Amino acid sequence: MEKLKSVFKKSSILLTLLLVLSLMIPANVLSLTQITKTADASTIKLNKKSITMYDGDKVNLKILGTTAKVTWKSSNKAIARVTSYGNVYGEKVGEATITATVNKKKYTCKVKVKMIIDNEPDFEARILESDYYKNSITVLIIDNTGDFPITFNMDGYVLNDGYSTLSLPVSIFDSEDANLEYLESIEVESGELAYIWYRTDDGETDQFCLDDETNLSFDFTYDDIEFTGFTNLDGNFRFAQGIVE
Repeated sequence: MEKLKSVFKKSSILLTLLLVLSLMIPANVLSLTQITKTADASTIKLNKKSITMYDGDKVNLKILGTTAKVTWKSSNKAIARVTSYGNVYGEKVGEATITATVNKKKYTCKVKVKMIIDNEPDFEARILESDYYKNSITVLIIDNTGDFPITFNMDGYVLNDGYSTLSLPVSIFDSEDANLEYLESIEVESGELAYIWYRTDDGETDQFCLDDETNLSFDFTYDDIEFTGFTNLDGNFRFAQGIVE
């Protein structure tokens, strides 16, 4: 009986000590589990924030810093689809956003899908220097040495570095029409030399300076692929896949 009393007494002392210690620990001290979760949240990230890929390509996205379950979603599956393992497949030209969700927090990656170019545009382009049409009209000279026709879409932009009109919209028009009516597009056949006329809307505010600082950007289609081209008075022609929106 005495032995049992001794055990009970020791147990009571131990419980009392544990209670005192628990009261001494501040309420704002995190548990080991809480600390681990906080540390994980601060180090979790997506391995890529943006992707440029071609249709038919595959890129793998990963969530780093955690072993927690990840769910994946695409904003546009027709452009870029994503599997449950984070594999992104380019489906067609366009842009989409891939979202990974971990512990209710979202991480995003922007995806741009391009088309594989089998035939690059092959032509020369420059702006015609003309004092008479300066400030409201510019002429694009095209020498199509490629194997395919080029379709120039209606809209373009006059870009002037160092001037207030940094980006002024212009449109293709019929130079032989008395009213200078706009055209939806112009096609330049393979081997053809053409003059494409762009103008602003009438009005004093729709004017630009045509000089060494001037560039003309224009949208065109070559071999069923959309491009944006840039050129100047010196014929420094460059292009990139995609169109200006």
